[in-house]
Amino acid sequence: MPLKFFGQFLLERGKILRQELLDALEFQKQANVKLGTIALEGGYLTKEQIDHIRLEQQRIDKMFGEVAVQLKYLTPQQVQELLEIQKNERITLGEALVQKGYLSLANLEQELAEFKKLQEGVTEKVYLAVKKAPAPAIPETFLDLTIKLFRRMVDIDLEVVESHKDVSKIVPYLWNIYQRFSGDIMGLCVISFTEPIFLKTASHVALEKFWEIDDLAKDGVREFVNVVVGNSAAQLSHDNGLRLSLHPPKFFTSLATIEIPMEISETVAIKLSCPAYELQDYNLQVSILYSPPKAK
Repeated sequence: MPLKFFGQFLLERGKILRQELLDALEFQKQANVKLGTIALEGGYLTKEQIDHIRLEQQRIDKMFGEVAVQLKYLTPQQVQELLEIQKNERITLGEALVQKGYLSLANLEQELAEFKKLQEGVTEKVYLAVKKAPAPAIPETFLDLTIKLFRRMVDIDLEVVESHKDVSKIVPYLWNIYQRFSGDIMGLCVISFTEPIFLKTASHVALEKFWEIDDLAKDGVREFVNVVVGNSAAQLSHDNGLRLSLHPPKFFTSLATIEIPMEISETVAIKLSCPAYELQDYNLQVSILYSPPKAK
């Protein structure tokens, strides 16, 4: 059973209408302000400083506030103040539905309890599949950093939907990119995008809005994948002593055009979706194909 989002769950149970969900999602989006926006509006940072912080986030795996402190744009105390403001202003989809009058508070609490029970088993099953893979630290590291870097660099939260081990299904969407790594282990990281999430990724990395997928948009996504794989390689080196070298990211249109070395024996693919865009095509799949390290 694939993971469901709360809005989809409510729709299927007949608790809300589609238009009510769309209205609540838009209300939630407008109410939840990014930390950089709060800092700009409060006079903590300038636009140029915010752009510099976001560019630096593409290079290192750190949160917006951490980078701001590292660059000496903010003090740790100022970051805490901004986070407190953000926390007080942030609302969930359920709160948005209540505020818009589409659900009562009592109904929300009841539906959330049912939803949580349904989801826990699905999520545990997906992560159990990853943990059962040979050398599980490899797919776990890539999955963890992919989710974190989408949150930090692209400003979207992703949740696991389902997993599989079928190499013939690592290209479920139109836009695909992979990056090979070699050294103590050999493998490649494949990310398959739907068009909306491709354009959003490119826009955030390049700090300009893309409306269509052109060479500049591809460069932005190529840079993002390079950051994901580079950080994963560094983490595996630090935690597991695996030395890896990276090859340039490449786009491909079908499984027939991807270069998969014969030595690769394992595949772990995880489908991810963005709950903030649950009625749109905001999905992607990250697949790790690798050869486990040889026993010493």
